[in-house]
Amino acid sequence: MARVIMCILFFVIINAVALMQFTAAQTVHVVGDDLGWTVPQNGATAYSNWAASKSHSTLEK
Repeated sequence: MARVIMCILFFVIINAVALMQFTAAQTVHVVGDDLGWTVPQNGATAYSNWAASKSHSTLEK
């Protein structure tokens, strides 16, 4: 009986950790924030500055 309880506890903890990681990993970036897809007066520099302030990953979809 103790073994069954330990297995259930193990799976609950693993699932809780996985869900926390999944929730923390989600971030939605709107390109350019308020600038949108328009070309601002300072051109590509505005988008470079915007991108520099964000955290990006190769695992993003």
